[in-house]
Amino acid sequence: MQQPADTHEAHLEIYRQKYAVFRHLDTLRWQIPTFLLGAGSLLLAFASRPGQPPEKWSFFVVSLLASLFSSFAVYRVRRGIRNNHAALDSAARSIGDRSIPKPGRFGATWWLSVLLFLTAMGAAMAGFLN
Repeated sequence: MQQPADTHEAHLEIYRQKYAVFRHLDTLRWQIPTFLLGAGSLLLAFASRPGQPPEKWSFFVVSLLASLFSSFAVYRVRRGIRNNHAALDSAARSIGDRSIPKPGRFGATWWLSVLLFLTAMGAAMAGFLN
Protein backbone atom coordinates (compact mmCIF):
# COMPACT_ATOMS: atom_id res chain seq x y z
CA MET A 1 0.00 0.00 0.00
CA GLN A 2 1.43 3.34 -1.08
CA GLN A 3 1.50 6.21 1.45
CA PRO A 4 0.71 9.79 0.42
CA ALA A 5 3.84 11.91 -0.11
CA ASP A 6 3.18 14.21 2.86
CA THR A 7 2.70 11.26 5.24
CA HIS A 8 5.90 9.65 3.97
CA GLU A 9 7.78 12.94 4.47
CA ALA A 10 6.40 13.24 8.01
CA HIS A 11 7.55 9.70 8.84
CA LEU A 12 10.93 10.41 7.26
CA GLU A 13 11.35 13.56 9.38
CA ILE A 14 10.49 11.62 12.57
CA TYR A 15 13.05 8.99 11.54
CA ARG A 16 15.73 11.66 11.01
CA GLN A 17 15.04 13.22 14.39
CA LYS A 18 15.08 9.91 16.25
CA TYR A 19 18.30 8.90 14.51
CA ALA A 20 19.89 12.25 15.48
CA VAL A 21 18.86 11.63 19.11
CA PHE A 22 20.44 8.17 18.95
CA ARG A 23 23.71 9.58 17.60
CA HIS A 24 23.73 12.25 20.33
CA LEU A 25 23.12 9.71 23.11
CA ASP A 26 25.69 7.32 21.67
CA THR A 27 28.33 10.07 21.70
CA LEU A 28 27.28 11.24 25.15
CA ARG A 29 27.69 7.83 26.77
CA TRP A 30 31.43 7.87 26.04
CA GLN A 31 31.95 11.55 26.86
CA ILE A 32 30.43 11.44 30.36
CA PRO A 33 33.17 9.43 32.13
CA THR A 34 35.92 11.28 30.30
CA PHE A 35 34.53 14.68 31.21
CA LEU A 36 33.87 13.87 34.87
CA LEU A 37 37.16 12.15 35.54
CA GLY A 38 39.03 14.92 33.71
CA ALA A 39 37.18 17.62 35.65
CA GLY A 40 37.89 15.79 38.92
CA SER A 41 41.60 15.63 38.10
CA LEU A 42 41.69 19.35 37.35
CA LEU A 43 39.85 20.08 40.56
CA LEU A 44 42.43 18.15 42.57
CA ALA A 45 45.33 19.74 40.70
CA PHE A 46 44.22 23.35 41.17
CA ALA A 47 42.28 23.25 44.44
CA SER A 48 45.25 22.48 46.65
CA ARG A 49 47.27 25.14 48.43
CA PRO A 50 50.43 26.32 46.68
CA GLY A 51 53.42 24.23 47.65
CA GLN A 52 51.31 21.54 49.36
CA PRO A 53 49.87 18.43 47.77
CA PRO A 54 46.13 17.83 48.15
CA GLU A 55 44.95 15.93 51.20
CA LYS A 56 44.80 12.14 50.75
CA TRP A 57 41.10 11.96 51.44
CA SER A 58 40.32 14.43 48.65
CA PHE A 59 41.47 11.90 46.01
CA PHE A 60 39.03 9.33 47.36
CA VAL A 61 36.14 11.76 47.68
CA VAL A 62 36.59 13.13 44.15
CA SER A 63 37.04 9.61 42.72
CA LEU A 64 33.98 8.35 44.59
CA LEU A 65 31.73 11.22 43.55
CA ALA A 66 32.92 11.29 39.92
CA SER A 67 32.54 7.53 39.56
CA LEU A 68 29.11 7.42 41.18
CA PHE A 69 27.82 10.33 39.11
CA SER A 70 29.33 8.88 35.92
CA SER A 71 27.77 5.49 36.61
CA PHE A 72 24.34 7.05 37.17
CA ALA A 73 24.63 9.32 34.12
CA VAL A 74 25.72 6.45 31.86
CA TYR A 75 22.82 4.36 33.18
CA ARG A 76 20.40 7.18 32.31
CA VAL A 77 21.89 7.50 28.82
CA ARG A 78 21.49 3.74 28.38
CA ARG A 79 17.81 4.01 29.29
CA GLY A 80 17.45 6.88 26.83
CA ILE A 81 19.02 4.79 24.07
CA ARG A 82 16.66 1.90 24.78
CA ASN A 83 13.60 4.19 24.85
CA ASN A 84 14.72 5.97 21.69
CA HIS A 85 15.23 2.61 19.98
CA ALA A 86 11.52 1.80 20.22
CA ALA A 87 10.57 5.10 18.56
CA LEU A 88 13.38 4.82 16.00
CA ASP A 89 12.36 1.28 15.08
CA SER A 90 8.72 2.31 14.69
CA ALA A 91 9.66 5.29 12.51
CA ALA A 92 12.04 3.14 10.45
CA ARG A 93 9.36 0.52 9.81
CA SER A 94 6.93 3.22 8.67
CA ILE A 95 9.35 4.22 5.89
CA GLY A 96 10.28 0.62 5.02
CA ASP A 97 13.56 0.22 6.92
CA ARG A 98 13.58 -3.12 8.73
CA SER A 99 17.29 -3.18 9.60
CA ILE A 100 17.41 -1.31 12.94
CA PRO A 101 19.20 -3.70 15.33
CA LYS A 102 17.83 -4.09 18.83
CA PRO A 103 20.27 -3.00 21.57
CA GLY A 104 21.57 -5.89 23.64
CA ARG A 105 20.60 -6.36 27.24
CA PHE A 106 24.20 -6.30 28.45
CA GLY A 107 25.91 -3.99 25.98
CA ALA A 108 28.97 -1.80 26.34
CA THR A 109 27.02 0.89 28.18
CA TRP A 110 25.83 -1.56 30.82
CA TRP A 111 29.36 -2.82 31.42
CA LEU A 112 30.70 0.75 31.52
CA SER A 113 28.11 1.64 34.16
CA VAL A 114 29.07 -1.43 36.22
CA LEU A 115 32.78 -0.62 35.89
CA LEU A 116 32.24 2.96 37.05
CA PHE A 117 30.16 1.77 40.01
CA LEU A 118 32.88 -0.72 41.00
CA THR A 119 35.45 2.06 40.69
CA ALA A 120 33.37 4.16 43.07
CA MET A 121 33.16 1.31 45.56
CA GLY A 122 36.93 0.76 45.29
CA ALA A 123 37.55 4.45 45.95
CA ALA A 124 35.23 4.35 48.96
CA MET A 125 36.93 1.25 50.40
CA ALA A 126 40.40 2.69 49.77
CA GLY A 127 39.36 5.91 51.51
CA PHE A 128 38.08 4.04 54.56
CA LEU A 129 41.18 1.86 54.75
CA ASN A 130 43.54 4.82 54.59
